[in-house]
Amino acid sequence: HTHTTYCDGKHSAEEMVLSAIEKGMHALGFSTHSYTSRDLTYCIRKEKVEDYKNEINALKEKYKDKIRIYLGSELDVISDMDRDGFDYFLSAVHYIDVDGQLLTVDGSGAEQKADAEKYFGGDMLSYAEAYYEMTKKIADMPETGFIAHFDLVSKFNENYELFDEKELAGRAFSVLHALEEPYKEVFMLSVFGGLSLKDISALFGKSESWARVTYYRAKQKIMEGLGR
Repeated sequence: HTHTTYCDGKHSAEEMVLSAIEKGMHALGFSTHSYTSRDLTYCIRKEKVEDYKNEINALKEKYKDKIRIYLGSELDVISDMDRDGFDYFLSAVHYIDVDGQLLTVDGSGAEQKADAEKYFGGDMLSYAEAYYEMTKKIADMPETGFIAHFDLVSKFNENYELFDEKELAGRAFSVLHALEEPYKEVFMLSVFGGLSLKDISALFGKSESWARVTYYRAKQKIMEGLGR
């Protein structure tokens, strides 16, 4: 996704359009960091949102014969920006919320470690799990067209220096393995098999509402098993 000087990008919107045309691209979507009143360090300012919309729409018209341009925003789950007038949204999580205290996930590895020590007893896996708990909120955002980066918490985790991602996945799989039927099969058919709840209900000879309730209870049991 793309950022301009309206937020924390290094180039203007028109510079990016011209570069995209030069590279033979057929379409370009802009996705400025949404206005977020709880942290102004990297996002677009509230008073600049309309300027951003107007400029991107003007570029759409100016270069319409050369490239398709889309007006978007990277919408954080804690954003309080007005949603009107955009073509699309990428939903994202940049923070962990601990009792109202925002912990920045993409600052630095040292910052992650310090926050894990202060708020999670030094347990980086619990820190990572808290991030994914925040990420689950994207499911409740009807504006979501794309997810910007569901694994941002691992940005500084090269060579597993902060936490073992395999161990994090292992925790979930061990709980899933111990899950009783039909919860385990319904969950696996949905998540790993890609089947719809309608397909799953037909497979079991049950109603779609049964499949939905069973899947929901399976998720609950997994979260309980993970201590959440």
